[in-house]
Amino acid sequence: MEIQITELAAAKLRLLLWKETIDVPLAFHIVLLTSGCNTPSFGLEVIEQQEDLKQIKIRNIPFVWYTEDEQWLEGISIDMNRENGKFIIEHPDPSQLTNCPMELQGVDLHQDE
Repeated sequence: MEIQITELAAAKLRLLLWKETIDVPLAFHIVLLTSGCNTPSFGLEVIEQQEDLKQIKIRNIPFVWYTEDEQWLEGISIDMNRENGKFIIEHPDPSQLTNCPMELQGVDLHQDE
């Protein structure tokens, strides 16, 4: 798994883990957030490390994800906005969903014919 993390983002992630008071191994879960049939956006959450999740350490920070999400995560980059302190998670060449199960409801695509 190839994930790029800036030093600023890595420092913030390490600080967040350090602040946790629970005495179990924790990791950042890379969450796949979809919006319809477009490319996904991403989020991070702190969770307990679990055997059924794929794992990697980057810059000594543990990350986990579900196997079925791996195709979407390969190549993402994690940075931090210096102005607001929020993480920026981007993919340079995101995959797009194929065979989208969503249908346009109430829209006549052939109205001009």
